[in-house]
Amino acid sequence: MITKTLLRRRVKEPSFVCCDWQGKPKHQALALEDELCTLPYVAGCLRVTSEMSAFIQVTDLLLGVVAFDWREAHGEVATSTNAGLKRDMARFVKTKLGMAPSSHFLENGQVYRAKRRPLPFSVWQPDPGLLEIPRARGMHRGQSHSVG
Repeated sequence: MITKTLLRRRVKEPSFVCCDWQGKPKHQALALEDELCTLPYVAGCLRVTSEMSAFIQVTDLLLGVVAFDWREAHGEVATSTNAGLKRDMARFVKTKLGMAPSSHFLENGQVYRAKRRPLPFSVWQPDPGLLEIPRARGMHRGQSHSVG
């Protein structure tokens, strides 16, 4: 579970986690909230929809900008009206952060950080090796429980 791995490495003081509600995979017995609450510094966890909180909506928007910027930097964005609107939003956010609109958040694998008021903002790319979830012996990729 990527979320749990990232929080285990980044959260160093008591925190309450509000995470965006995502669809639950079929045949998945794992409850995200229960899993995250097993971490040492997570005092509680709540999954919410974006409509429930302006903060979650803004976070969702910023994550979308960063994801679009990463895909565009890797040539994975097709030309479309929707892509044009997302590009405009990415330019707006970059300008507000003091970045050149043509630069990318994770250029050359670097970390982007802006430590200004009112909002510190950082984008970092974790080492993919840290995110690999070990499977139990005999299980195939994507298998969540033993068959038999």
